[in-house]
Amino acid sequence: MPEPVSNQAMLRVRLAQVERSLAYAERQVARQREIIAELDRRRQFAGSLLAKFESQFASRIADRDRLRAQLGQNKSLGSMSLTEALASLVHHDDAPAIGGMADDLNVRPL
Repeated sequence: MPEPVSNQAMLRVRLAQVERSLAYAERQVARQREIIAELDRRRQFAGSLLAKFESQFASRIADRDRLRAQLGQNKSLGSMSLTEALASLVHHDDAPAIGGMADDLNVRPL
């Protein structure tokens, strides 16, 4: 005949179950903290990247406005070939290369 289980033995079994459950929950909380920290780093990176894109965009708008003004003031541009007109407008060494904003900023996907 099986021996009756004591109340203390049942409490030990229950305590072991609770300890395992708490250990699992502790790992889950730690993992969630890691995920939140990574998302925060990515958010900061995305915010920085957005600021760079906005700055680049504003610079391109300024370039466009400058070109429009030059076209309005310099009617001789209208009589030039496209190559001549482009060559006359690029007047400094730091002109951005032809390409998208992502290429200009050396952006790589996450």
